[in-house]
Amino acid sequence: MTKHFPIIELKDADPVDAVTAALDDLTKSVDERLKAIETKSAGGADAGELDALKASLAKIEARLSRPGIITGKSADETKADAETKAFGTYIRRGEKALGADEIKALNVTTAAQGGYMVPPEMSAEILRELVEYSPIRALADVRDTSKSSVFYPKRTGRPNITWLSEGEARTEEAIAFGQVEIKIKEAGFFIPVTNRLLGDSQGAAEAEVRLAIAEAYGKNESEVFLNGDGVKEPSGILTDASLVTVEAPLTAPDSIQYNSVLDTFYALPATYRNRGSWLLNSTVLKLLRKMKDEAGTYIWQPALSQDAPERILGRPVIEIPEMPDHAPSAVPVLFGDFKSAYRIVDHIENGSAFSVLVDPYTGATNGITKFHANRRVGAKLLRPEAIVGMKIAA
Repeated sequence: MTKHFPIIELKDADPVDAVTAALDDLTKSVDERLKAIETKSAGGADAGELDALKASLAKIEARLSRPGIITGKSADETKADAETKAFGTYIRRGEKALGADEIKALNVTTAAQGGYMVPPEMSAEILRELVEYSPIRALADVRDTSKSSVFYPKRTGRPNITWLSEGEARTEEAIAFGQVEIKIKEAGFFIPVTNRLLGDSQGAAEAEVRLAIAEAYGKNESEVFLNGDGVKEPSGILTDASLVTVEAPLTAPDSIQYNSVLDTFYALPATYRNRGSWLLNSTVLKLLRKMKDEAGTYIWQPALSQDAPERILGRPVIEIPEMPDHAPSAVPVLFGDFKSAYRIVDHIENGSAFSVLVDPYTGATNGITKFHANRRVGAKLLRPEAIVGMKIAA
C-alpha cells in the first residue's frame, strides 16, 4: 500500500517556521507509523513496509535540504547572494582569502588589468549614484552594449510627400540614411583604503568602495560629457562641431542680455523646446536670476517643491559646475532636449559595468590596499538639432 506524506506549503508564511512545523508533523507521523509497523511485525506482518517507509522519509528529507527551501529564495537570488558575499570577502581580504566556491561565484573580467566584475546589484547601485555627480546622465538617452562600438542609423534626408488623385500611381522616394558610430572608451583609477578600515569593517568596506567609484566616475563623466575629445574620451557636447550656437553679446556690467536668452530659447523647434532643459553653472545662473522680461517680471522661477527643479522661462534648470563661465567665445548655456540629442552607451559584461582589482601589495608599507576600478563607456551627440548653445561674442 502506497503511503503519502503531507505537502509542505510555504506561500506567505515564514519559510523557517513553515519548514520547522512540517518537520515536527513529519516526525510525529513517522513515530506513529513505526509503532504500527512494530506491532504488525510482532504479529508476523510484512517487514518490507518498514523499508518503504524509510525510503519515503529519505526522499522528503532530501527535498527539504535543497537550496531555497529554507530561505524561500529563488535560484537566481541565491546565486546573487553568493556572488555578493564572495565579492565582499574579496574587497576586505583579497583574492587569497577566496575559497574555490567563492571564486566560482565571481565573474572574472577580460580587461587587461584583471580583477573581478562588480556584482550586478552593486553595479546597478553605482550607476544610480553616478547621476548625483553626473547630471547629464540623468538627461541623456542611456543604452547598454557588450561590443566595442555601436552603430546607429541617422537619416540624412527627408521623403517628399506627394498628394495623389484617385488611381494615380505613387512614386518611390528614397530616404537617405547614414550611420553614426559610438566607440566605447575605457577609463580607470584606483582608490586607496587603509587596511585598518578593511579589517574593522562589517560591510562598510563595500559601501566605501562603491561610493568612491560613483563619485570619481561621476565627476569625471560630468566633465567628459561636456568637453570630451572623442579620441581617448567619449565625445562631448560642447566640443562637437555640429553643435548649433546663438551669439550673445555681453553688456555692462559683464552681463547677458534678456534678448540673448530669448534667442536661445526660440532657436529650437517647439518639439524640442517643450522638452528642453537649461544647463549652466552657478555663476551664470546668478546672472539669469537677476534678469527681468519687458513687463519687469523675473524670468527665473523658484522650485515648487523640494524635488522639483527651478525654472527659466518655464523650463527646468540643471546646474552643472563643469559648464564654462560667460567669457568671450565661451558657451556658458546649453538648452535643449538632451534625451533626444545625446546618447550614452555603457559597456556591460556579465551584467556589470565595473570591474575591481584588489592590490594589497604596492601600498603595504603604508598600510594601504589599492582598489583599481575600471569601466568602459561611450557617448556622442546624435541629434544636434535638439540642442542649442548660447555663445558669448568674442
